[in-house]
Amino acid sequence: MNKSDSKKLISAIGADVPKIKFLSFVWFFWILATVSFAGTMALPQAQEVGCVAPNIILVKIRAQDVEHGSQIPYENHPGDEINQGLYRLVWRDGHLIGTLVGADGKILFTVDRLVGEPLNVEWAVNPDSYSITSSDDAYFADGITPVIVNRKSRPFDFTKNAEKNESPQDHFLYLTLPEPLEIGKHYTVEFENGQLQSSSVSFTYDPTVLPSDVVHVSQIGFRPDDPIKTAFLSCWMGDGGGLSYPNGLKFSLIDQKTGQAVFDGSVQLDTRATELENGQESHIKANVYEMNFSAYKTPGMYCVSVEGVGSSLPFPITEGAWMDAFYVSVRGLYHQRSGIALGLPYTPFVRPRGFHPDDGVKVYETRPAKDGERTVGFQRLGFKTDQIVPDAWGGYMDAGDWDRRPLHIYVPRLMLDLYDLSPSTFNKVNLNVPESTNDLPDLLDEALWLVDFCKRTQVQEGGIRPGINSSEHPRRGEGSWQESLDVLAYPPTVPMSYDYAGVAAHVAFILEDTHPEKAKDYFDSALRAFEWAENHPQSKERGSGKNVSRILAAAEFFRLTGDSKWHNMYLEATRFTEPSAKYDGHKRGSGVFDRQTEAGWVYYLTDRPGMNQAVKENFKRALLADANSCIAAINETAFSWVGTKGKEEIAYSSSVIPYAVSLVRAHYLTQDEKYLSATILSCQMGAGANPLNVCYTSGVGVKTQQRMVHEDSYVSHQPLPPGLTTNGPYDPQNKLPGNWVNRVEQFRQFIYPMATTWPALESWFDVGTFSPMCEFTVHRNIAPNAYVWGYLATRH
Repeated sequence: MNKSDSKKLISAIGADVPKIKFLSFVWFFWILATVSFAGTMALPQAQEVGCVAPNIILVKIRAQDVEHGSQIPYENHPGDEINQGLYRLVWRDGHLIGTLVGADGKILFTVDRLVGEPLNVEWAVNPDSYSITSSDDAYFADGITPVIVNRKSRPFDFTKNAEKNESPQDHFLYLTLPEPLEIGKHYTVEFENGQLQSSSVSFTYDPTVLPSDVVHVSQIGFRPDDPIKTAFLSCWMGDGGGLSYPNGLKFSLIDQKTGQAVFDGSVQLDTRATELENGQESHIKANVYEMNFSAYKTPGMYCVSVEGVGSSLPFPITEGAWMDAFYVSVRGLYHQRSGIALGLPYTPFVRPRGFHPDDGVKVYETRPAKDGERTVGFQRLGFKTDQIVPDAWGGYMDAGDWDRRPLHIYVPRLMLDLYDLSPSTFNKVNLNVPESTNDLPDLLDEALWLVDFCKRTQVQEGGIRPGINSSEHPRRGEGSWQESLDVLAYPPTVPMSYDYAGVAAHVAFILEDTHPEKAKDYFDSALRAFEWAENHPQSKERGSGKNVSRILAAAEFFRLTGDSKWHNMYLEATRFTEPSAKYDGHKRGSGVFDRQTEAGWVYYLTDRPGMNQAVKENFKRALLADANSCIAAINETAFSWVGTKGKEEIAYSSSVIPYAVSLVRAHYLTQDEKYLSATILSCQMGAGANPLNVCYTSGVGVKTQQRMVHEDSYVSHQPLPPGLTTNGPYDPQNKLPGNWVNRVEQFRQFIYPMATTWPALESWFDVGTFSPMCEFTVHRNIAPNAYVWGYLATRH
């Protein structure tokens, strides 16, 4: 492409505001290592810069950084003031110096500190602050000033343990030039007035080589036989608005080994910025274009290069693409195990053992509230007693904090179901967990981690506790192995006992042929839990079969035993006796799963004499209807994800988790390729094919989040353990719960343009403190993600 061709291309590219024509930029972390400036950074630094293709350059400037606190011995000075609240703040000479750690308070976690100078924004948006020169492009020989500079600024990191909550910022400056650049020529952006660490930065303009953040593709990549392979093109420039590109723009697959184009295609408009997405306003605020290269099947490492724009991050086409991703994702569960130490040879993430009775941790029995007794906050668990619960360890830490919750029972339910879909493959999958040397498949061992926790804490009469929790959220600066709050066990409940009974029966079903003694042990425990629920006084109003957890347990017992007692119990209560019954899957954002639906799935897979074929067909009809509605949602959503509908909000993982369990099951039953394609598409948003090019699962891909609400990594100054899938974007138009208003305002002041004007899918910030976007749970995020990726890895 020569300069004349570039001008023609520019004329075909438009923005939503005057004078802004075109955008792309270079990910210089592919060329220059991103540097951490904590403790040494003074002036802001131009971290990334590149050409956009013909006429826009983006300069990314990082200003300031956070120097996080550390644990040190606490030396009490005369006059120190210690707040006796949850965080035990220590003040000295009128200033916060940290928080106390541990039961004895002999450790001080020092305050976080913002270091470096902020960017002079007035200077940064002034075109006269820049001069673009070239040694081989005559037009730029004497230096050219941009026509206009547009900006968006994003906070990253956060001083959460400090007197003043502050964020450093990444500033994106878009420099629109009066003339296009020429491919292959060399350019220098000079910064005037000494505002940055460097006075200039140089680059070679070659969009076929340099990555661009406007070209989005899954960092997982694809299997050669994936029926759909796609990438996207879109850009929102902050106060410069969204960009539009011409339909038919050429794109190519570039082989990263040879540098040659191996496949060519045309960019096609997918969704306009003005179109609704599943009845909601655009989540992008820019046109989104699709690039389909499904026909290409040769293994290798590639990037997608768009004519005059730039290239995507690299991605593989390989037989093991989905298995590699599944391995990381499912090991997120291992990294959330409570009651064991983490470290080599199983993981580079080092964490001492926490919440284990052998280390002196006491777990206290709780009692329900008495008449007239009001529970407050974490007293919803019950009221602490003096009784110790023995051997109460294990299970999964819920999220960044460490509670073990009743909804975690969904984790083994999904993992056991995933195993059932491809047992011969999963029998061979090594997940590098401590149990890998035993005679059970590793996926079953992971499922049993939670099942065995429930079984270990089963009360003598048979009831199952919903979990264990500390009396409050973690104290700031404490690791899980240093918990100084009371640790409390829930009393057994009827729903949890039914839930456990169903899962333990499923375990027995899987093990009955290969490990009959273990199977009997789990079956006996399941029966005891079920009988406790049936006989417990709280279950009287539920004894008719209306309790949905009871229905699911009955379906599992029938699959295991074939006993008509369980069959009749299921048929009396299932809604799938009605042809109009609906499949109601994993609840978006909450992690709640529908037991009626799960029971219907178990019953459909059961092969016993006397099955009610009408009930099975009603379930299949409902399942396929739900899967088809997911396909319809994908077709109406930019970036082809299973979008939110109606009043559903983009929040709490709703855009990054593949809500595709029904699609997986529909493909398993029918082998219809449309369900497989839709399942693959449902994964693209969370895997990096999104406006930020971020893979929202730690340890997967080139660009992933660096911070979460994860106290153990924050305290220990370690990178996040792999396999944690964050909540992702949070629509700024959402109505925040009262307890989050102040928290979000703490970092919204560092967002430009105004936070409430941002597109929903750009509204994710790597601050590591705001739970609706920066936290996760094992049941809502990790398990469904691993389930879908695992199916794509092992489908036949």
